[in-house]
Amino acid sequence: MRREEIEKIHYSEEIGQLGHRLGFWYRCLKVLGESTAFRLGRNSRDGHLNWSVYDHENYDGLAGLKDYLKDQFNHDLEIPNLRSDWKAPSFFKKFIGAWKYQTSRELPFIEWKNRNLETDLTSSNPDKNTFTMVFSPDESKAFLSGLKSHNINFNAWCMRKFTDFLLENFLTSNVKHALWQFPVNMRGHVEKIEGEENQSSYVDVVVYEDYTPEKIREEMIRKFESKEHWYVWYGARLIPKIGGEKAFGAVKDHILNGGPPYIGNFSNLGSFRVPGCQEAIYLSTPATRVRPIGFGTLSVNDWLTFTLSFHETLPLPSNFKEDWAKFRETLVNV
Repeated sequence: MRREEIEKIHYSEEIGQLGHRLGFWYRCLKVLGESTAFRLGRNSRDGHLNWSVYDHENYDGLAGLKDYLKDQFNHDLEIPNLRSDWKAPSFFKKFIGAWKYQTSRELPFIEWKNRNLETDLTSSNPDKNTFTMVFSPDESKAFLSGLKSHNINFNAWCMRKFTDFLLENFLTSNVKHALWQFPVNMRGHVEKIEGEENQSSYVDVVVYEDYTPEKIREEMIRKFESKEHWYVWYGARLIPKIGGEKAFGAVKDHILNGGPPYIGNFSNLGSFRVPGCQEAIYLSTPATRVRPIGFGTLSVNDWLTFTLSFHETLPLPSNFKEDWAKFRETLVNV
């Protein structure tokens, strides 16, 4: 959707009716011409990826995975809960914390080498430009064993390695740090709303130039211990209820003017055992104007996959396929 088309779109009653649900934010994006789909897939007999599409307005990643595994393998996934010690803050702290989060976020500088922002700013096409990577059970066990022997967290290692790879390929040399949106499963601590399968929040993770995986992990833990995932959760629930039109206006402004300087979203659905599944399953997360790179990782029966999805406004470098193949080797070199 072009800039002049987006500028003409206004808040409507249809959007306001979702003010009590997390789906409100995704509906705003869809009205403004963006795809809010994520995909789960596996290789078909002809070797091509066969994707199942889920709308983030109605599902979070784990809810989508549960549906997918039931449909493909007749497996009833037991979704894990958030750690018990990352529980909610007190009644008064949640309002203070939500306000402080919105007014004191870390927003590092970002500058893309090449963004195509002269034509369409948004795209409703769920089939993004996608690159996948798979490791066999033997390969993934060796990789994870190497991390464990060095006491390195999987998420922190991957965030460091993928940040370096993406900075080199997509951002200018002026950019030293990268901001990721890191989704958080809130199950076990929040009340489920009937008909809604979104029970996720997120924390912002800034990967600074000199941060080791150990330091990144420390920052992740600090975010959880300071309850940032709760402040995001309360804000996402409360803001549409008390100011839906302003919330829609903020989303629209982000699309038109860039919004928070995210490199993208970084999603790890986890590791699962699924009887009857003997192949890799891939997670392709949403890529939007404001979060143009979607990172997804998932392990099923020790088949470990990584997927990068790219928004239409972010063209790939000419040598990206070759660099992606080389990166596979360095990723597991612990």
